[in-house]
Amino acid sequence: MSERFHSRPFAMGVMLLTALALAGCATGGGAPGGTPSLDGRQAPTVRTEPDTPASFTDRIPLPSCGSVELGQAEAIPQDAIDCLTDAGAQGAELVVTTLTVEGDEIVTYYRALPEGGIEVFTDMTKDAFGGGWAHEVCADATTVGEYGGCAEATG
Repeated sequence: MSERFHSRPFAMGVMLLTALALAGCATGGGAPGGTPSLDGRQAPTVRTEPDTPASFTDRIPLPSCGSVELGQAEAIPQDAIDCLTDAGAQGAELVVTTLTVEGDEIVTYYRALPEGGIEVFTDMTKDAFGGGWAHEVCADATTVGEYGGCAEATG
């Protein structure tokens, strides 16, 4: 893989982490019929295209913090961040959709893990310049927006 491909997920993660720290808007709801959420919202529809990695499709379901669609330079709403931060031993998942400068969709799945730490799946398959998936684990993260060292997950 090219250096550009590896740095794009990291750059997107940094941009989204910055947005987490500066959040303050309202959230959208999830899709009906999903996993029950911490606050009554339902888990959003999950993508299962052929190129979706097994580490994503086989992940353990967590209560949903809903989903958020952000415009250019919009921040993740504070209540969504709080939902992840306050998840506790049950864990939680938040889905954030953003657009590249060219208007391509990037979907990031933030998971506050029951055993601690944050897991991040980033779906860039609709990005004409990036493509693919990234999967990072931030084992030392104590709260969303305050990540310790993150590592690209294997498998």
